[in-house]
Amino acid sequence: MLKLLSLIIIGLFVNITIADIANTDINKDYRVNWKDLNLFANQWLDDPCDAPQSADLNYDGDVNFQDFASLATNWEKSDIPLVINEFMADNNDFLADNFGEFNDWIEICNPGQMPVNTQGMFLTDDSDLAEPNLWPMPTLVIEPNQYVLIWADDQPAQGSLHATFKLSSSGDNIALIDIDAKTMIDSVTFDSQKENHSFGRIPNGLGPWRVLGSPSPLEENIPFSPGDIVVNEIMAHSDIIHPYDWIELKNTSDYDIDISGWFLSDSDQDDANLMKYEIALGTILPAGDFIVFYQDLHFGNPSDPGCNKPFGFSENGEMVCLSPSQNGSLVGYTLTEAFGASDKDVSFGRYQKSTGSHNFTAMAEATPNEENSYPKVGPIVINEIMYNPASDIDEEEYIELYNITSSAVVLYDYHEALPWKFTDGIDYTFPTNTTIAAYSRLIIAKDPATFTTKYDPLPTGVQLLGPYDAKLSNSGEKVELSKPGDIDEDFIRHYILVDKVSYSDTAPWPENADGDGASLSRKIASDYGNDPANWLGTDPPTPGN
Repeated sequence: MLKLLSLIIIGLFVNITIADIANTDINKDYRVNWKDLNLFANQWLDDPCDAPQSADLNYDGDVNFQDFASLATNWEKSDIPLVINEFMADNNDFLADNFGEFNDWIEICNPGQMPVNTQGMFLTDDSDLAEPNLWPMPTLVIEPNQYVLIWADDQPAQGSLHATFKLSSSGDNIALIDIDAKTMIDSVTFDSQKENHSFGRIPNGLGPWRVLGSPSPLEENIPFSPGDIVVNEIMAHSDIIHPYDWIELKNTSDYDIDISGWFLSDSDQDDANLMKYEIALGTILPAGDFIVFYQDLHFGNPSDPGCNKPFGFSENGEMVCLSPSQNGSLVGYTLTEAFGASDKDVSFGRYQKSTGSHNFTAMAEATPNEENSYPKVGPIVINEIMYNPASDIDEEEYIELYNITSSAVVLYDYHEALPWKFTDGIDYTFPTNTTIAAYSRLIIAKDPATFTTKYDPLPTGVQLLGPYDAKLSNSGEKVELSKPGDIDEDFIRHYILVDKVSYSDTAPWPENADGDGASLSRKIASDYGNDPANWLGTDPPTPGN
């Protein structure tokens, strides 16, 4: 004690020098106070051979006035690494406590290098401390990179992790207070909060506050949810109008997302490299907005620092890949969109169907940096399908095609010298120079003779073709009508999709078409066909009408 009092008196006359808090925190509790001074006094002018000299702050082999000056510099300062890392102020049904109640919660994180003991600390929703409602935190040792979840439910009787205050979803404060009941360790002030949305630090434990894409209690904060950022549109067969390939991303969420360090790539069975192009640091995609990457400027440009391996898309079809990352590492999932062969300057884009799912399909118009146009429909569409006759006789199947344009369409490609054909559902290639007149129909029957016997005579001008191989599945499948595309480097012919219907025998597809006598009939021929909302069951069937 005599040593300690002597040092206090001497300290009044010592010149203060700059020192680091962590260095002068002798007992490693992240505070410079009487506990450190006591340790210092006990080593004052001791022989360094007798015991380790933790108070030798300048590492000169002695505990002396120079060390005391460093200690005095940071007297009563603290550097506690605990942070308020995440909270949810409107927990409707996201996370329940041990009592099955959905209450507000606060996550505390230790991003430091040493354990922290919370004994004597406080948590409050009165960060200005004018009328503090200080809730004494339970004694916990929070290890580095460890989290603690506190329930802000004003129900302390439910356990030591249940605070004596609640959070307001219309806006509030949260503060972590040190043992002196006045020193602020960390705090956050927030405005109105959305139901089941959390607010957290990005990067985890360190960065500024923002809405999180996916709440992550007791886990590392991730600033997005799978599907928040989507591949919205791509150009794979660039030509005159669009001289280079491009990729458009869209932020579908209601919060800005940092996509720095994310990766773009194309991929096929011969090349699974997901990290061909790295998006530049500082790239923030605002809520609801778009960003376009071009082959000549970005992913195909070797001079772009993010271009790890230049690439472009194949006009014969392949896959585009978007891989989110954090701190230079992939987060574990990749968003992919597969696409087939395409016509020149025709883009592929997302189209939201009535079922809530989407198709990545050819677009009527390419719209980089804008909302997608309507899908490309026609000129020939699949208009009626009899896939499960009531008689259970497969030969009564048929498919009706319809020309939605004002000009005749020849189902033959003179440049490639090849006819159109069905590439899925049935096996049928059209005879050379098959033509469908403007606003006219054509029937392809499983067995033309059976069709003629079963159904009413076709209107004048409606052609009847067939037979076709295979049969339409009674449980549902894809039916695809395609035209010839290009030949690839392996001399494989690719076909460009003209129309596709992936029907089913269950709702929301019309169920009376599944063996009850009705056919699947397109409601509006010029509307997108691969959506059950555009189909009904017609009984009796109306082939050719």
